[in-house]
Formats: sequence, structure tokens, C-alpha cells
Amino acid sequence: MQYFHTLFLEEAEKFLATLAPNVVRKVIYHVDLAEKTNDPRLLKKLGNDIWKFRTNYSGDCIRLLAFWDKTDGKNTLVVATNGFIKKTNRVPSREIEKASKSEPDIFSVNLNNIMEEPAIKSYTLAEMKDKYVGNVGSAEREAYEYELSMDVLGRMIKAARQEQNLTQEQLGRLVGVQKAQISKIESSSNSATIDTIVKVFRALQAELHFKVQFKNNYIQLQ
Repeated sequence: MQYFHTLFLEEAEKFLATLAPNVVRKVIYHVDLAEKTNDPRLLKKLGNDIWKFRTNYSGDCIRLLAFWDKTDGKNTLVVATNGFIKKTNRVPSREIEKASKSEPDIFSVNLNNIMEEPAIKSYTLAEMKDKYVGNVGSAEREAYEYELSMDVLGRMIKAARQEQNLTQEQLGRLVGVQKAQISKIESSSNSATIDTIVKVFRALQAELHFKVQFKNNYIQLQ
């Protein structure tokens, strides 16, 4: 599932470049996760059409301010304008003002062709991951994508459980594990075995499809 796509303006990218590698990876990870889950804890509206990507790390509150592109009638593009670090959840008014001033400048050009507009430098999320996480196929990128997939899967399991009005304890009984194990799975499915994940899917009455491929040979299991 992809709820929206993110575009980083030059000032936002320059801010991220000042952060330690592990911190900028966390920020990018949260933007990526927000795109795939639409979690309001990761992307929250401030008011006046300004939004913020939220990341907390080692006592610091790292924020990227952004706004939605509404030029095509669809809320599919989020433009990150600027970022800052603070010690509390309160957003400085000067940063909101800075983000607000960027919006009319962006909308003065066609956002569908923004990458071709020399006056406005911007970066896609894929480009940011290439630069700050690792190129596609690298060990760092593979680890990142796996962690993200397991995180998204855990959130999907949580949503499915809640839709069926099951508590973690009730789902645990159906699966044959303790409530604490269900909690861990919902936080990140990386903590569970394949056998446990399959049992969770079956308890939630989800359809299972597995495809394994070795070179030109593959098998699909249902």
C-alpha cells in the first residue's frame, strides 16, 4: 500500500545532511513508513495546511515540515520543505512560517514536472535512500527494506486484529502464544518465526500466498 509519495526540497535535504548517519536513516525510515501506513503519529497536521514528519531520537525531536500537493485534485504528493531539531514537541513558529512561504513558490510551477524545473531542486525518497541508506542491492539497503517490510507487516496484523475486535491476549490464545509475543509481532514481525506468522495469518483468516524463486525456477504456495 502506498498512500502518498514524498518530495524533499533542497533545504530539507541540506538539513538531513547535517545529521549523524544513524539519525538521518531513522528520519528517512519514518517518512518511508508513513507513506506505507499513513500513521498519524508519523505525519501530523499542524494547521494552515502545514504538516510535520515526526522522529524522536535520543531525547531529540527531529521534525520535517511539509505540505500536501493539491494541484491535481489528489492528495498523493507531500513536499518536505525544511527541518529542525528541538527538545520538546512544540514547533517553533519561525519554522512554520518558513514552510508556509515555500508553498506558493512550489505551486507556481507544475509539480508533475518539478524534477525538470531548474529553479527548484528536489529529491525523491528513492534518491534519499540511495544517498543516506545505500544503493539498491547493497547490504545496508537490503537490511533497511527488510526491516521496513516487517514493520509494515506488523502494523497490518495489528489493524486486522483490531478490525476483528480481538485483544492481543485473545489472538495469542488462537495462535498458541502469549500476549507479549503478539505485542512484539505487531511492533515488528522481525521478532517472530515464519511458523508463528503463518499461524497468526490463519487465526485472522487471511489468505496466504508464498512465491519462492531460484534463478528461473519458482514455486508458489497457497
